[in-house]
Amino acid sequence: MSDPRYRLVSRGTGDAYFAAVVLRDPKTDQMSDDEILDGLESWERAQRHLHAVDDE
Repeated sequence: MSDPRYRLVSRGTGDAYFAAVVLRDPKTDQMSDDEILDGLESWERAQRHLHAVDDE
């Protein structure tokens, strides 16, 4: 049984498949699956550059 508070978005590209579950709200309800997944990919790329800084 699915929960109407959440939305499954997905995209298949070549040999890769991306899926995410997002909380439904007015903003995500107006966005396409591709817009949501593009935003998540941008966020993921930004996170790769974050790392702990040594205090020494």
